[in-house]
This record gives sequence, C-alpha cells and structure tokens, in this order.
Amino acid sequence: MAQPRPQTPNRLLTEDDPLVVLVVGASLAAEQIDRPIAAYLAVQLAAAAPQGSSLAPAVVTDLWYLNHAPLRMHPAVAIGPADRNAFSAFLLGRLPRVFSIDHRLSIHLDLHLEDLVACLHGVDAQAGAEAAAIFLERYAADWLAAAAARA
Repeated sequence: MAQPRPQTPNRLLTEDDPLVVLVVGASLAAEQIDRPIAAYLAVQLAAAAPQGSSLAPAVVTDLWYLNHAPLRMHPAVAIGPADRNAFSAFLLGRLPRVFSIDHRLSIHLDLHLEDLVACLHGVDAQAGAEAAAIFLERYAADWLAAAAARA
C-alpha cells in the first residue's frame, strides 16, 4: 500500500515576503510542546489575516531568529517560556503582560501596537495552547491588521 506523501508548499517563503514570524525554542522540549502550538497558530493566523493581505506565517527557531537580522524586521510571536525560548526571555522584561491566569499562562504584547511582537507561554502544553487560543480570540485581529498595514 502506498504511503501518503507529505504536503509541500507551492512556493518557498523568503525574508522579502510579508512574514509573521512565529518563534519557538531550539530544544527537544520546545519541539515537542511549542512547535505544534506554533503550527496551529500559523494556520489560524493565515486564515485570520485581513482580506487582501499577503501576510505569511513562518515558524522558526529562536537561534535563527535572534541571529538573523532580516527576520527581526517582521512582526513576531515568541511561543514558549523563557527557559525554552531565548526570544521569550528577551521579551518578557520588555513587553507588558496583558493577560494571565493564575501563573498558568501569560500573554505579553504592546496594546498600542507600536512594537509588533508578542510572547505567549504556559506552564505546560495545555496552558500554552490555551494562551494561543486566547491570543487568537482577543488580540490577533488588531495585531494582524497592524502587521498588514506595515507590510
């Protein structure tokens, strides 16, 4: 019986595309916990992008993001706690916390949308997924509109 083939993109993204960069850590735990959340977020953000926008979500590791200046020019979301994601560690002291639940999950972002970066994290995979869902429900539409306006 033939095995299904993996889906391949129609076109590879480049740094010149209007990206929304989703940044996960570069560890085994980050790959297991945070990358699936980032993949879910990528699909949801692509679907929620403003009409006529060409914003393209791309999932990358923190090491590549922090060491590759062209990526840092795009709107970005750090996914995962500071002990798994160096970009999260960088953002946590710089962005206000806009939402949290009992030390289980937090969302940090600039509500004025001057800096189009955000940080989502939870104490475990379920809390991290919940943070992503709350970000999508409460903040993503305005955040994506601001990102599209700057693209």
